[in-house]
Amino acid sequence: MEIIMNTINVLTWKDLFTMMSRDNGGRWTANEGTPAAKYIEENGYRTPSRAWPHSHSKPLLTKKFAKWLAAQL
Repeated sequence: MEIIMNTINVLTWKDLFTMMSRDNGGRWTANEGTPAAKYIEENGYRTPSRAWPHSHSKPLLTKKFAKWLAAQL
Protein backbone atom coordinates (compact mmCIF):
# COMPACT_ATOMS: atom_id res chain seq x y z
CA MET A 1 0.00 0.00 0.00
CA GLU A 2 1.48 3.31 -1.04
CA ILE A 3 0.32 6.35 0.88
CA ILE A 4 1.48 9.82 -0.07
CA MET A 5 1.14 12.55 2.53
CA ASN A 6 0.66 16.13 1.43
CA THR A 7 2.91 19.02 2.42
CA ILE A 8 1.44 19.40 5.91
CA ASN A 9 1.98 15.71 6.71
CA VAL A 10 -1.61 14.52 6.88
CA LEU A 11 -3.40 11.97 4.76
CA THR A 12 -5.95 12.95 2.15
CA TRP A 13 -9.33 11.41 1.34
CA LYS A 14 -7.67 9.67 -1.60
CA ASP A 15 -5.38 7.89 0.86
CA LEU A 16 -8.31 6.91 3.06
CA PHE A 17 -10.20 5.34 0.16
CA THR A 18 -7.57 2.56 0.13
CA MET A 19 -8.13 1.78 3.83
CA MET A 20 -11.85 2.43 4.28
CA SER A 21 -15.21 1.56 2.80
CA ARG A 22 -18.60 3.27 2.87
CA ASP A 23 -21.92 1.55 3.33
CA ASN A 24 -25.32 2.51 1.88
CA GLY A 25 -26.01 4.71 4.91
CA GLY A 26 -22.94 6.85 4.19
CA ARG A 27 -20.99 5.53 7.17
CA TRP A 28 -17.23 5.17 6.73
CA THR A 29 -15.58 2.19 8.40
CA ALA A 30 -11.99 1.01 8.33
CA ASN A 31 -11.33 -2.19 6.41
CA GLU A 32 -10.16 -5.09 8.57
CA GLY A 33 -6.43 -5.70 8.54
CA THR A 34 -5.50 -2.12 7.65
CA PRO A 35 -3.47 0.28 9.80
CA ALA A 36 -6.61 2.43 10.03
CA ALA A 37 -8.55 -0.38 11.72
CA LYS A 38 -5.74 -0.93 14.22
CA TYR A 39 -5.55 2.79 15.03
CA ILE A 40 -9.31 3.12 15.53
CA GLU A 41 -9.40 0.03 17.75
CA GLU A 42 -6.48 1.25 19.88
CA ASN A 43 -7.96 4.71 20.40
CA GLY A 44 -11.57 3.67 21.00
CA TYR A 45 -13.41 5.88 18.51
CA ARG A 46 -17.19 5.50 18.45
CA THR A 47 -18.90 3.28 15.90
CA PRO A 48 -20.17 5.21 12.86
CA SER A 49 -23.90 5.92 12.77
CA ARG A 50 -26.18 8.00 10.57
CA ALA A 51 -25.71 10.89 13.01
CA TRP A 52 -21.90 10.43 13.11
CA PRO A 53 -20.94 8.89 9.73
CA HIS A 54 -17.35 10.18 9.84
CA SER A 55 -16.42 9.05 13.36
CA HIS A 56 -13.79 6.70 11.89
CA SER A 57 -12.65 8.81 8.92
CA LYS A 58 -12.07 12.21 10.55
CA PRO A 59 -9.46 10.98 13.07
CA LEU A 60 -7.51 9.51 10.17
CA LEU A 61 -7.13 12.94 8.57
CA THR A 62 -5.15 14.31 11.52
CA LYS A 63 -1.44 14.86 12.06
CA LYS A 64 -1.65 12.50 15.03
CA PHE A 65 -2.67 9.60 12.78
CA ALA A 66 -0.06 10.49 10.14
CA LYS A 67 2.65 10.46 12.80
CA TRP A 68 1.37 7.13 14.20
CA LEU A 69 1.21 5.61 10.70
CA ALA A 70 4.77 6.71 9.89
CA ALA A 71 5.97 4.98 13.04
CA GLN A 72 4.09 1.78 12.10
CA LEU A 73 5.44 1.54 8.56
